[in-house]
Amino acid sequence: MKTKITDEQLIDFISNESDAKTSAQIEAKLAVDPELKDRLEIFSALQTVVIASEDEVVSGQATARFEAFLAAENKRETPIRQLPLTRRRKWFGFAAVAAGILLVFSLGRQFGLSENGAGRELAATRSLMLELMKADKTSDRIAATTIALEAETADPELIDNLGYLLLHDENTNVQLAALAALRRFGNEKQVRDKLLEAIGEPDDRPEIVRLQLIEVLVGLKEERVLPYLEELINNQTLPRHLKDAAQMGKFKLI
Repeated sequence: MKTKITDEQLIDFISNESDAKTSAQIEAKLAVDPELKDRLEIFSALQTVVIASEDEVVSGQATARFEAFLAAENKRETPIRQLPLTRRRKWFGFAAVAAGILLVFSLGRQFGLSENGAGRELAATRSLMLELMKADKTSDRIAATTIALEAETADPELIDNLGYLLLHDENTNVQLAALAALRRFGNEKQVRDKLLEAIGEPDDRPEIVRLQLIEVLVGLKEERVLPYLEELINNQTLPRHLKDAAQMGKFKLI
């Protein structure tokens, strides 16, 4: 029986994070599987670009290999539900770097002329996030939320962008990813305001998102959610489990 080597296993292998058994399996398959060698080359190209990002200029070879990665990545899209949370963050972290690395470097010199290192990084991060938010591919828009997960502090513009994805993106996975990123900065009033705006939206918001909103706001002990919970409890058109979640949240807050 053939053992398929997943992309996530290859990423671990390249990062020297595989266990001994998996590393041995990959090395054995690389000796006989040309397709696996091609995939390894693509991910190695991405790692080369990530390492090169520490320098001021990306080499032509690194750029070419990066473009080869993008061409291959555009042919596939990994469903978010197939990966556990830690793997999702790791995978979309790679995707975010891949989709935006050239944009960051194209902006680097421009911002470097007038801003310090921290300001340059923030400006490039904002631009990259906006670029990914406009993408047609779901994975790219999820990657936009991953950028905020790496932010050291809560930047108002990044929070606004996450709020926009939570409120307006049509894809449930993108909404959930934006919510997870916002939760990281849950102590900020701006974040709580966005979450309250989302929970007060019309009833067509996906149930899983509404359940997560209840969980997050109750977990933050945000008492301003109580009127919204009361509305959910009294809404006779809602599923029982959603009403029960609202009732449980109310009990925890009062």
